[in-house]
Amino acid sequence: MGLGKIGRQIAGLLSSLGYPINGWARSPRDIKGVTCYHGSDQFTDFLGASRIVINVLPLTDATTGILNMQTFSRMPKGGHIINIGRGEHLDETALLQALDQGQLAGAVLDVFRQEPLPESHPFWTDARIHVTPHISGATNLDQAMKQIAAKIKALQEGKAISGIVDRRTGY
Repeated sequence: MGLGKIGRQIAGLLSSLGYPINGWARSPRDIKGVTCYHGSDQFTDFLGASRIVINVLPLTDATTGILNMQTFSRMPKGGHIINIGRGEHLDETALLQALDQGQLAGAVLDVFRQEPLPESHPFWTDARIHVTPHISGATNLDQAMKQIAAKIKALQEGKAISGIVDRRTGY
């Protein structure tokens, strides 16, 4: 879920390893090796075809709480959720219910509504849930510094830069 820069990279890597890959985004995409779905009209079809859903969506009003019981119920029984997007995407109570009902078999969670995740949170002791320390992607310091320097230089020269947030879409 999410076929921006990060989603395309994940989909491309998994596709290159021979996995059948589905992707879903707000607007149409054409990615080699990926069956692309888009918009709310194709969301249910995407979920029904996806045993494992990796969420990398941006957090917007439309995506807050998108990982909920309705979403889980549209996936094949025994599916898995991987959330490396934002903690606010996940309805935590619905996840636990979907696991208890057998609709989902497991989850890998890198982000949470409350961070750090409280020691008393049930995710820590549930063997069906794997908690990672909010490091879905490591930052290469040298590469990051070069990108920042290049963008500063481009701005000083009056050139366009990439990575600008569109305030209308929220990402």
